[in-house]
Amino acid sequence: MSTASTALFNVLQFQQLEGPSSLSGIHESKVTPTLTYNTVDNPVNPTHGKSLFLSSSFEGSVLGGNVNTVSEIVEAKYFRPNYHKHNVIAVRLLGAFETGYSGKVIPPFSRFYLGGEDTLRGFDIRTVSPIVFVPTLTSTSVSYLNPRVLDANGNPTSGVVNIPTLSYQTSFPGGDTELVGNFEYRIPLFPHVGLSIFGDAGATGALRHNQLQLNTQDFTTLAQQFPGTTISRTLQFQPGTNFKPRTSAGLELVVQLPIVQAPFRIYWAYNFNRMSEVITAPTTQFPGPVSALTTTCVPTGTDPNQCPWNIYKAQVPLTDIWNAQVAPQIINLFNNPQRTNFFDPVRTFRFTVSRTF
Repeated sequence: MSTASTALFNVLQFQQLEGPSSLSGIHESKVTPTLTYNTVDNPVNPTHGKSLFLSSSFEGSVLGGNVNTVSEIVEAKYFRPNYHKHNVIAVRLLGAFETGYSGKVIPPFSRFYLGGEDTLRGFDIRTVSPIVFVPTLTSTSVSYLNPRVLDANGNPTSGVVNIPTLSYQTSFPGGDTELVGNFEYRIPLFPHVGLSIFGDAGATGALRHNQLQLNTQDFTTLAQQFPGTTISRTLQFQPGTNFKPRTSAGLELVVQLPIVQAPFRIYWAYNFNRMSEVITAPTTQFPGPVSALTTTCVPTGTDPNQCPWNIYKAQVPLTDIWNAQVAPQIINLFNNPQRTNFFDPVRTFRFTVSRTF
């Protein structure tokens, strides 16, 4: 699992388990009844036939463990001879869905990612996912110069005030649902060597947004630190990334290795539908409204939340320094949220072993 995914699932509400991370202490107990119908003539190099695979998985509850999920998988394949029974038309359709129940969600490793030689060949492995923003408590260090106090060389002395900040990390949580379609036109060239013209299409996303929530401890900490800010416990999605379709097409050279009896593939793919955009995170938040940075606030009681900026203004020696140096830096951070460039590859050239389907 990537570092970004690990950071995400450390703060997600995986389930009601005590501990600092949702990636440890996972115990699964499941039953998976399946139904298969298959008339395909060859498992590696089929020329005709069809197959249907149905799977329903249930885990947790009376079975034990601490994971409660149900999942459904449907996969259909179809092979038909073409052009004097020399070539082969091959099609695969795959759909899957998984969800948690009774207050628990899907384990991180069970969420669906697309990309790679077995789903969407033009995209890197496990890179096709919806994009979410994870609210994170950080600290912004704002420096200033004090012209009233000089150092030994006659220069203004510097100071720093640390201000709690609510920023957003961009992350890729995968989906609870995936849909994939693969098409190939397979042409035998020589014994044990073939050429395929292929097209892939698919999408993954989250039907159940409430399965992506901050855990109780992290949400409570953020809500207490930023009482004037509306923080959603359910993660926000980057618009247009949930179930965004991806398509690719290309050529694939397949060589059947005689010793290991496995197909060695070299393929080139061009991606028609891909993401190519700048992802802008939600606006950075601070303990108090930015509009009140340079105003004077006199509390009417003992509640420090009435005048949250006073705590940090007191760390700066002069009001003029706050207004002229500290406040503009905070306003600049507020007006310039984090941005990430995300670009799917235009084309891909790759080596691999085994068939896509």
